[in-house]
Amino acid sequence: MKKKTLFLAFFLAFVASQVNAQKKYSNPVYGSDFPDPTVQRALDGTFYAYATGCKCKKSTDLVNWTNVSGVISRPTWNDSIHADGTKDSYSLWAADVNYVDGKYICYYASALWGNGSRTGIGVAVGDTPTKFTDRGKLFRSTEIGVKNSIDPCYVEEFDKKYLVWGSFNDICLVELTDDALAVKNFSPINNPQPDGSWKRHAGVTKIAGGAFEGAMIFKRGKYYYLFASVGSCCEGENSTYRTVVGRATKLTGPYTNKQGGQMTSNNYTTIISGDSRWKGPGHNSEIITDDEGQTWLLYHSYDMNNGCNGRLMLLDKITWKNDWPVINDGHPSNGEMDAPIFYSGNGANITYKMVNADLMKSNWKGWTVESDSCELKSGNGSAFMPFGYAQYGGTFDISQTISTNTADGLYEMKLNGFDTEHNVEYYVGKVTSPVPCPADNGTTAPTSAAVISNNFLSGRYSQSVYALVVGGKMTFGMRTKQPLSATERFCVSNVNIINRGRLADADPTALASVLESYYAMADEVANGGQPYYAGYNATIAYYKDLAIGTQDVQTQYQQLLKIHRTLDSIQTSIDAYAGLVVEVAALQDKIATAQAGGYCTQEALDALAEGQQVLTDCNLKDKEVKALITRLQAVGKDMMYSYQTGDGSEGNPYVILRPEQLDHMHDVLIQDQMVYFVLAADVDMAGFEWEQLNTSTNGYRYWINFDGQGHIIRNLTPNGTKYYPSFFGTMCGEIRNTGFVDAKVEGTASGAAVIGGTLGHSTFKDAEGNLFPVIIENCYMTGSITSKGYVGAIGGTLGNSPVTIRNCYSAVAITGNGSAANYSGGLVGRVRTNLTMEKCYAAAPVSSPIAGGIMAGGQNRDTPGSVYDNVIAWNPSVEGNTSTATAAPFGFFTDLDVFVNTYVFADMLLNGEHVPEGLSHTELCDIAGRWGSPWYYNPTAGNGYPILQWQHDRGDHRQICGFNPEDDPTGIESSRPSFGGETGVWYDLSGRRVSAEANSSFFTPSSSLKKGIYIINGRKVIR
Repeated sequence: MKKKTLFLAFFLAFVASQVNAQKKYSNPVYGSDFPDPTVQRALDGTFYAYATGCKCKKSTDLVNWTNVSGVISRPTWNDSIHADGTKDSYSLWAADVNYVDGKYICYYASALWGNGSRTGIGVAVGDTPTKFTDRGKLFRSTEIGVKNSIDPCYVEEFDKKYLVWGSFNDICLVELTDDALAVKNFSPINNPQPDGSWKRHAGVTKIAGGAFEGAMIFKRGKYYYLFASVGSCCEGENSTYRTVVGRATKLTGPYTNKQGGQMTSNNYTTIISGDSRWKGPGHNSEIITDDEGQTWLLYHSYDMNNGCNGRLMLLDKITWKNDWPVINDGHPSNGEMDAPIFYSGNGANITYKMVNADLMKSNWKGWTVESDSCELKSGNGSAFMPFGYAQYGGTFDISQTISTNTADGLYEMKLNGFDTEHNVEYYVGKVTSPVPCPADNGTTAPTSAAVISNNFLSGRYSQSVYALVVGGKMTFGMRTKQPLSATERFCVSNVNIINRGRLADADPTALASVLESYYAMADEVANGGQPYYAGYNATIAYYKDLAIGTQDVQTQYQQLLKIHRTLDSIQTSIDAYAGLVVEVAALQDKIATAQAGGYCTQEALDALAEGQQVLTDCNLKDKEVKALITRLQAVGKDMMYSYQTGDGSEGNPYVILRPEQLDHMHDVLIQDQMVYFVLAADVDMAGFEWEQLNTSTNGYRYWINFDGQGHIIRNLTPNGTKYYPSFFGTMCGEIRNTGFVDAKVEGTASGAAVIGGTLGHSTFKDAEGNLFPVIIENCYMTGSITSKGYVGAIGGTLGNSPVTIRNCYSAVAITGNGSAANYSGGLVGRVRTNLTMEKCYAAAPVSSPIAGGIMAGGQNRDTPGSVYDNVIAWNPSVEGNTSTATAAPFGFFTDLDVFVNTYVFADMLLNGEHVPEGLSHTELCDIAGRWGSPWYYNPTAGNGYPILQWQHDRGDHRQICGFNPEDDPTGIESSRPSFGGETGVWYDLSGRRVSAEANSSFFTPSSSLKKGIYIINGRKVIR
């Protein structure tokens, strides 16, 4: 087995060496016509070369190229028709493609040989480097004022974007807009001028004279290099074309040759010229840097060996001497040459996948930035070495994530940076590394931007952070470990990401560094005090011993992977045990509550003890911990939810004492059987999203009898996304003696109410086939409902079963926000069954496309008549809220409906206008005062409104009746028999003395007085 392992390691190492072995090439690298080449590397690492004539090729090594078709069609915006009917069709020349702010932009020349006036520059955009959509022209030569405007080249410096172009009529530069799709502040000029001269656009800067074309700018070290071509390009073996260069310390120049002559005066240094084989070598591409840091350029040339049949694409390496580029002996290479080096593993530089890696763009563009009270900037320093910084206290986390074709393995983040104290760290994945502090070496950190840039440019404060990437996704960046001090400064620059191999190809330095980092991480976790499965520590120790005990790189890498996965497992375990900590604490709280209430179970106590022991021993794996958590939750829920009293029968109903037991109703309902519940205490449902009790999921076959026994349900919040959002959903059965306080129903479905989104169903019938009635009595509700259709405080829509509603009131604001078919009423919405409503009122606003103070209507021809007996529409307002809406003070009814003693509030606003007929608040109180039991005898006891006897008996009716004491419309102080001790004389409203008993209680008049409103001690009271 050992022999096999060693052989495999040797084999993999051999394969890796062959993959990364020095390759050879010879020119041309593309042996057919491919003039004016430019090149762009895509995010997947592929190189794309573009040439005159809409041509495109792709390669992974700059040597072997294959065709890509259909990249861009010939633009036609510049075509013209002469007076004689002949047509000039302009060609696409010298395309230059760049990746700009998340999109590929192609600049091209729209040119016609011999026409330097109409020729211009256009632009196209693509999401990929292989398909572009034309956006039309940037400018024509006549509009920009530069004759023969061809050969575009895109350049960026800090946040500014530029275009460089020109052909034997000066090389020029102009700033582009932020999106790089237009010239900044551009207004076309109409050239030539009347005197025959040409006027240039004000934003154009001349950077080289009329001897040049095919310009390209490259920044290296302290210099910008302007590459260009001079001579005749296209005369085959007679071509004098050659590649030249000048350099400058600023983008805009002045560019000079080796002797100091300026390119604006047509001075240059030649770096490639023709020889006996190669004719007219020029019009080079962008400079490409390979994974060994070598620089290369592509260019075209005629080849005498093929009879100068087309301009072929050549490749040559640039060497640098005294900061000047050198190409071979000054001529294209002949014979076999060392090829560019692009590693598939160890050594592959993937910085091109990053955004703003050089930190030239301001505000850390392209990076994910989280900060608090910290000044963060990038794009400072010199253009040759920009940097980003953080200062003035606070915290930050600045990162990028690369997920595009990122191979698993070791990686190096190589960069320059310093921190004047010790509060910042770099990180790649799990690995962190402190940022160097100059003071640790007895030096002082530079302060000026220029000096910082020069320090970074010279390689000072260089650092490498090695890490392991698993899963094809790498996140890296820098962050504060603790807040910066007020005087602390952090600066960073020149970020590079380099692959450092895997398995047998792993870089030993990177591997050793990452192993040490993971050992430290394991120790930190083990000593961190967070509970997790204890067995993982022994597992990591075993893998560590194997890695330390061998010099075999592949074995070490394999142990690193195992440690990595074990640390992942530890984190998962930490999360699982953290969940256990939460559940143990939650169960403790539940047990304390249950013990106080006398319903604690031994099962819960045993489960708590087990959970506490596991947290001490940490002896369970993740799945076992999750199972224990599930059991703790179930035990706690069972204790809190289970009914201690009752079996759901009529003689022994389930007794509800707490919110969980109200929620437990869902679990004990039985299809086609009446289940009985009584409320033995007030319950507050805050924090519970109430699921309707009777829905389509059970076939609407739950039959419920609910008696609140004078208790209230607070903060009911039904699930508004399900049909019929309400307490019952579809109500079949009975409810009585229940208050719903501060209910909030917000529905996106039809049929919304506090009690039943729909009242009645075709399910439950007696032996003769008659539907059992739905009965709602002695209930009240406060709060609000907003839903799209069929809304009412008690019922949204009524159908099938006969419905009886008696002795109920609502202080629920109703809003129907659906279509014109939205029926909303103060008590019920749409009525399509036999409804009997007795001694009820609604006293809250209603707003809906079809609105009624009590009911909205919506009857069809089969709807039987309803009976309304002693019902009051006490609403302050009823309005139709759409242009086609309708509203009625009581509701919309049919000829079959029967109205007995029904009333409307005189101060009600119906669509903003007072109702023409109605009774005053005092008159309505007088009517309600005659309703009798179960109503409390004083019809203003609810802060000016009638309440039920059981509400008054609670003693807190003024706080929870739904009406504000400060808004009591009567001005009458409610009579309370329990209040006494003050004597006085009773008068009627005309001022006549009607009671003079010497010791009569202030609130206890003579029994001979009739019911009505009286005055005592200057205040109105009601008898």
